[in-house]
Amino acid sequence: CTTSTPVVDAAVGSNIRLCVTHESFSPAGSGPMMTIRIARHSAVSLSALNAAELAPQILLEYLEILVRDCGATLLVSGEVGTGKTTLIRALAMAIDSAESILIIEDTHEIVLQRPFVRTLLTREANTEGAGRIEPAAAIRTGMRMAMNRLILGEMRDAKAAESFIDVCSSGHSGMSTIHARSARDSLVRLELFLGR
Repeated sequence: CTTSTPVVDAAVGSNIRLCVTHESFSPAGSGPMMTIRIARHSAVSLSALNAAELAPQILLEYLEILVRDCGATLLVSGEVGTGKTTLIRALAMAIDSAESILIIEDTHEIVLQRPFVRTLLTREANTEGAGRIEPAAAIRTGMRMAMNRLILGEMRDAKAAESFIDVCSSGHSGMSTIHARSARDSLVRLELFLGR
């Protein structure tokens, strides 16, 4: 974490995310900052989400059927810390174990204990401006990996949105998250991404 790379995102294991900012990224005297986010559930299931009263059983069963039996593509929206990634992890366990899943994330959070899972990590450029791996590039690479399902950790930009929709409209099921306050806001945000 330096003046040339003022923000560093990292994971410690599969349950802890760190965001560190250099003091040059804050007002004078504020100093550097570190945020630690600890996942509430290390291993998660739909029944555990219901037991924790995070969602009604009937809704979780409906989403499970969409993922398991219909091969639906889902976009989970919500604000920071609402459990979007936790829900994706639980729903992914409903996918048939014979299917190959490709997970694309910037910080490794979606850990699935099942066969046929591959994870690609995106990253920012280094201090020399080289080595950046964008979500769109990871999605294109995934198309060569004989995957059945795509899980994009978070849809953050226009290229990722376009690539995700392109993959899902070509016969692959997918799941992703997007920061938005409601389903309607997520569609507006998606529309803004695709309009760029």
